[in-house]
Amino acid sequence: MQFSSIAEFIAMDGHGFYVWLSYGATAVLFIILTWLTKSKDKSVKLHIIKRQKREFKLKEAAERQQSDLTTTSPSNALSATKHPEIENNQSPIAVKENNEPSS
Repeated sequence: MQFSSIAEFIAMDGHGFYVWLSYGATAVLFIILTWLTKSKDKSVKLHIIKRQKREFKLKEAAERQQSDLTTTSPSNALSATKHPEIENNQSPIAVKENNEPSS
């Protein structure tokens, strides 16, 4: 279909209102969709960054706690040489019962 003028093209034989309204609605929806996608993408990236920071802090705290446990003085720490029942995987009560003199 060819149009002889711009006004005739815009009018589209009486159907112009519906045609241009549908084009306009589609353009508005695409703009809204693009904006929502970008804002959601930004919020997801921020959430991921916060989670990574939180996991990094937890990992550092666990490593710090582990290093604190390994660097404690031997007088305060439980060692297998001081407690042979721990080394043998026995409870201290069972060891005491076994070591008591028989009557």
